[in-house]
Order: sequence, then C-alpha cells, then structure tokens
Amino acid sequence: TLQDTAGNCPAHLLPMFSNETTLPLFKLLASSEQILGMSNKAGLKVGRRFAAWSNVGNKGEAYLPAQQHTQQLQELYPEAFRKKTTPGSRRLSSHPDNVERASCSVQVDGKTVTVETWSADEVSLHLIYIPQPMWIMFEEPVDSLARQLCARHPVKIFVLNETAVPVEPGTSIQGDEERQAKVIQALPLKERFVLVQDIF
Repeated sequence: TLQDTAGNCPAHLLPMFSNETTLPLFKLLASSEQILGMSNKAGLKVGRRFAAWSNVGNKGEAYLPAQQHTQQLQELYPEAFRKKTTPGSRRLSSHPDNVERASCSVQVDGKTVTVETWSADEVSLHLIYIPQPMWIMFEEPVDSLARQLCARHPVKIFVLNETAVPVEPGTSIQGDEERQAKVIQALPLKERFVLVQDIF
C-alpha cells in the first residue's frame, strides 16, 4: 500500500461523513489487518482514526453503522486498534523535565473516571481543557502545548477528552455537557479555575 511523505495511506486520507458512501469506501480501502494497523508519521493508525470518528461522526454524536463496523474489526484484529506503547511513550515530545504528565481518578455516578493532567513543581492555578472529539488527532500538539504552559506558569491542566468522558451512542450534546459538569464537580480543583473548550 502506497504512503505519502507524511506516512498516510489512502485510508488515512478518506474524508468521513455520516452517509451511505463513507463506510463502503472505508471497507474497500481498509480491507486487511495490515492496512488497519498502518501508522502515519504522527503515529495514527488507520483503524484508530476510524474508531475515533465513529464516536462523533453524526454531528458530534456516535455514528452507529461505523461504530458497529469498528466493533467487528476490533474483535477480528485487536492489534490494529491497540495504541503502541514503548518505554517513555507518555512523553510525546521533548520538553522540560520538571513537567509531569499524570492522571487523576475520581468517582462519578459510582464509576471511576480518569482524567489526564499536566503540572510542574509549583501550582497556583487550575485549568480544565475540553478538546474536540477524536483526541488521538490532537494528543501530540496538546501534550506539547501543555508542557510549555506548565514550564512557564504555575498551572495544572486537566484534560476532559472522550477517554475520560466517553461519547455514548444516542447521547445528545446536552447529555455530554451534563456528564462533563459532573466530572468537573468531582475533580480536586481550586475554588477558582479556568475552563477552556474547543468549539467545532
């Protein structure tokens, strides 16, 4: 399978829409485990890109036909959807050593929710960041920016991505916002904090 200079194969570049053409085209372009597990230079696998889109492809909500196909593929080819982890992989870019990427677990509605965090040695401000869906597309630039901010300012950053607050099939945007609010209320935040949200 051909790849361009960025490591993308045709399945990486397929535009995705919640209509009757996207899924058949994806099945045609990603017809094997090898292609599903193919990574570009950013480390994004074909299968993981499709899986992330299936959760938000219907106007910010789950696109059920794509989700069902993803589940079938994950059962057949689990390795193609597994995130590659190597020693030190939590640091996606080389930034100041005093900035730690960690996690914070809280209980929400009887379930454990794990939120990723970034912070340096001193913290006097808490910032909550809610990124756009498809976290795997934005993880590396967010990691880089968070490390730079924490290295320069006494801030701790909490990221509420779809791993922390999964998009559930049939859930409305209002329902997602309500679940995000519950997670925020459960976090060990300072009395005053900053909330930043990507709007798409």
